[in-house]
Amino acid sequence: MADLLCTDRETSIFIRPTALQLLTDHMSSSLSSEVCGVLLGRKAAGGMRIDSYRKLRNVAPDPLHHFLFDPIEWVQCCYQESDLIGIFHSHPWSAPIPSSTDLHQLQSFGALTPIYLIGSPSTSWIDHRQALNKKWISNLEQNHTQPFTVAGYYAIHNHLRDNTLSHLPLYTLQSATLQLI
Repeated sequence: MADLLCTDRETSIFIRPTALQLLTDHMSSSLSSEVCGVLLGRKAAGGMRIDSYRKLRNVAPDPLHHFLFDPIEWVQCCYQESDLIGIFHSHPWSAPIPSSTDLHQLQSFGALTPIYLIGSPSTSWIDHRQALNKKWISNLEQNHTQPFTVAGYYAIHNHLRDNTLSHLPLYTLQSATLQLI
């Protein structure tokens, strides 16, 4: 499934510093479990623009390794947020690269949300945490700050899919440059 990540060209996603701060605050609030939410904004010249972020509860059975939007909160967002343009979730134990599960779930989100962001602690922080005994991680997380990395992707409709190529996914991801505005 790794071939579902398109990297042939990069485009930009613009994000307000306040929206990025909301994302990193949300990640900081739960460093050992995935957090998730929706991105609010609009189309802008040269790309999409993220103006705000709304966190949603992660109700996945295994929130350490997966995310699942609270269905009630997700449906409310879909109907109440006229400026819904993307989704966000974190990878607390790995780099912000889409997993096979992320790419599979993309098929449900791609038509509604063209932007897909994934955040994670910096690579050195992940390596440091994984090297430690897990019982010390909670104390370490409470007493140290860590930088985060947020990677941006566009959900791209696969125009090659038709009746003869029905095995192809409907949506793929294209890497994008995240720029502060």
